[in-house]
Amino acid sequence: MIVRIWKARATPERAQDYREHLQSHVFPVMRGVPGFVRANLWERRDGDEIEFIVATHWKTLDSVRGFAGDAYELAVVAPGARAVLSSFEEQVQHYEVTAGCEP
Repeated sequence: MIVRIWKARATPERAQDYREHLQSHVFPVMRGVPGFVRANLWERRDGDEIEFIVATHWKTLDSVRGFAGDAYELAVVAPGARAVLSSFEEQVQHYEVTAGCEP
């Protein structure tokens, strides 16, 4: 399994706009990609901003390519997200899951 990690920031006033964009535009697209497993949005207050981490889980790197294309190391940031974020990483990180623990 591959985990795709991406970070972004928003002002507290725009944070809910990003959450809504993610849930209404991005997550539905991901659900339609073969090999998509799950996605999580993590966030924390950092000074005057909210830091977001989006972690998506995919069965294979080919599954990631199904979402992000051949330039899969570049972030996929739609204009709607760009409009509400104060900053974001242009590149993402991919990690192979090599161990885990569930109840």
